[in-house]
Amino acid sequence: MKKKLLYILPIMVIGGMTLLSNTKGNLKKVHQLEVDGFNYSSNPLLGLTGAPGEGNCTQCHTGTAVQSASATSGMTSTLNEYQLGETYTFALGSVGNAVNGFEMTILDNDGNKAGSFVAGAANTNIAIANDKEYIRHSTKTQAWTFDWTAPLTDKGALTAYYSLAEVDNTGGASNDVIYLGSQSISSAQTNGLTNHEKQDKKIKMFFDDQNKELNVRYNLSKKAKVYLQVVDLSGKVIEYIDLGSKSFGPHSKNIQFENIQKEGIYVVSLFVNNDVYNRKIYLK
Repeated sequence: MKKKLLYILPIMVIGGMTLLSNTKGNLKKVHQLEVDGFNYSSNPLLGLTGAPGEGNCTQCHTGTAVQSASATSGMTSTLNEYQLGETYTFALGSVGNAVNGFEMTILDNDGNKAGSFVAGAANTNIAIANDKEYIRHSTKTQAWTFDWTAPLTDKGALTAYYSLAEVDNTGGASNDVIYLGSQSISSAQTNGLTNHEKQDKKIKMFFDDQNKELNVRYNLSKKAKVYLQVVDLSGKVIEYIDLGSKSFGPHSKNIQFENIQKEGIYVVSLFVNNDVYNRKIYLK
């Protein structure tokens, strides 16, 4: 959607400055300015996401590289499937380190740009290079939340690539830890089932007789208004529970019914925006 353009060419600067002087002092100055200076507090170099053919944050940080992000360092929200033109929210960061940096891109199987990041997220910047779009930190912080809008045409399976730098905040780059990660995102258009059928498969309900409560689990492909309704076999509404507005991703809720007085078969309906998903349960 909204995009900014930024190019940085440090290798040419290093080469040019080195030719000006071969003294140790000047070489040290160049090293400090162009290598240690790569520990960017904002807008790092582009093309450092770990995507095929790209480098990663170890190009600028000389710390340890970890090839897959841990549970506490990396993408903390997951998107498994996209629908055309829908906007999704990503969360990325580290709960174990207060000062971090990152860069991310989303590509199709041919390595081309897919969808667009949405400008305006706190502490982020969007830029384009080599026909790829990147989102990256504009301010070092612990974590970031930002939006991405899926392509308007079906591009098949996509992959989000990211590089996350846990920075020791000493001013150098030698003790940092780099996490590399990727997230596969399939296309709702090419997966065979209708969107309603796919959502229906993500909804699970069962009644816990011991605790007298209904356990509802569901996984949303986009942000939605969700509520639950229980009717008896005559069609009378017995219970209505407003679950509120929910973000994409997995959710669960344990619900205790207040108005059901007798055992029998009831129909539980989960409403997700304008779609309804029904389950029959037997209450003792």
